[in-house]
Amino acid sequence: MDETYIAGVGELPQGRSSLPDTMALHAELARRALDDAGMELPQVDAVLTVPPRTDPYLIHAAALAEHLGIEPAVAWTLEAGGAAPMAMVETARGLIRGGGAANVLIVAADMPLGAASRDAYVKTLAEAGPVHPEWEVPYGPTVPAMFALVARAYAQRWGDIDEQLAAVAVHDRTAAAAHPNAHHREAIDAAAHRASRVIADPLRLLDCAPVSDGGGALVVTGAPGARRVPVRGAGFATSHMHLSAAASLTAFSAGKALDTALRQAGADRRDIDLALVYDCFTIAMLVNLEDLGLAERGRARPPAQNVKRADTTNYELDKTVRYVREPVGRVKRLSAAVVVNHRTSVVKGQTVSTPLSDAELAQIKALVNEAVGFDAQRRDSVSVISIPFNESAAETAAEPAFWQQPEFINLTRDIGVALILALAVLYLIIGVIRPAIKQLTTPPPPPEPVFSTAGPAMMVDAEAEADAAEAQPEEPLEKVRRFARENPQVVATVIRQWVNDV
Repeated sequence: MDETYIAGVGELPQGRSSLPDTMALHAELARRALDDAGMELPQVDAVLTVPPRTDPYLIHAAALAEHLGIEPAVAWTLEAGGAAPMAMVETARGLIRGGGAANVLIVAADMPLGAASRDAYVKTLAEAGPVHPEWEVPYGPTVPAMFALVARAYAQRWGDIDEQLAAVAVHDRTAAAAHPNAHHREAIDAAAHRASRVIADPLRLLDCAPVSDGGGALVVTGAPGARRVPVRGAGFATSHMHLSAAASLTAFSAGKALDTALRQAGADRRDIDLALVYDCFTIAMLVNLEDLGLAERGRARPPAQNVKRADTTNYELDKTVRYVREPVGRVKRLSAAVVVNHRTSVVKGQTVSTPLSDAELAQIKALVNEAVGFDAQRRDSVSVISIPFNESAAETAAEPAFWQQPEFINLTRDIGVALILALAVLYLIIGVIRPAIKQLTTPPPPPEPVFSTAGPAMMVDAEAEADAAEAQPEEPLEKVRRFARENPQVVATVIRQWVNDV
């Protein structure tokens, strides 16, 4: 049995679910898919699920089978990020072709709104998903921040992308408005996109997928039927999981996966009528369209927004006028040249210059290509050559005499300053402080006795003059002298303090 078919589909309105828990959501989706396929639960011999973030079961498919009351031969839980639903379809193809199962039930669902808070769910998604625990988590990025880095790299290479991001948001909302189970169905335009708040520059709220309860279920079988859709081909490719390990921020591997699927189906890109492209963020749509080969590099946008048509009818001629809007600030061609010095080494006391090898020049050229955004389709050119740089020998000036050398001049200046300060201190001690101390410590001469040759009247006058002299106030200098004689230790302390201050 080579052919496999999608026999039934189950879906619920997206948004906040009224069901009690995540397991109940899976069971309801499974019931709807089986009803659509016209099957009963006992006919299911394989159950495949994606591990929901809001359920604790390690092997979730086995827990779901137990909840449904069935015992399938296969109960597997697969994880492949956004490719997980298609990975389960491919697994179902393998089981059916190998005879391991006849009817496979596939369910992918989660309840980030009803079973967990939005912030907790986004944090869990970042820790278990595309944010590297060692190289990226310490810097605190969220999942929107990681895709914002992709958008910045895309804009740096191709110019302003605000109009392209808005076109994707409007295109996706237009499709959602026509789907009865979509979470947000109200119409938006480019102005509404610009007015939405920034989540992680340059991504705005309307650039990000909403956090919703919901999911879907499929029944894959090997038996054909009138309403059953054959699965003609499937392809997968892996380039990286974390941005810190990505070879490029603006090109992933979706094109390789499409090549494999088309090869299995015996078709090519011209046979594609409908492309449902993974668009968790608007920038993901742009990058994936280019990787898939459905748009030129730097020009990706939804087809309906790419060309504007206007029809003019007259009596003689029908004319279609086509307006194509080119990207603003597009780089037409880029040329760069890099000159690298020879490698120098010392061999037997001599400096030897050797050119870089071709492999080393190729590594440098690859680094330059990535840095400047090299694009072969634009006929960009990057040249890297290795030549010896001219290094003129420094002229050696004659050594000046020792008295002209800066060290000697500085030493002389320091000694001169020290001598001047020493002379100033010596002058203060000898010329000022020492005489003052001497004057303060020398006792005054005793008063000369007065001998009177006069009579009693003269004696009375002399005594009166002595009394008058004693009544006169004492001179300040005498006070100082008397204080010094009476308190020699205090005077010595004061003078010592003066000397220290100087």
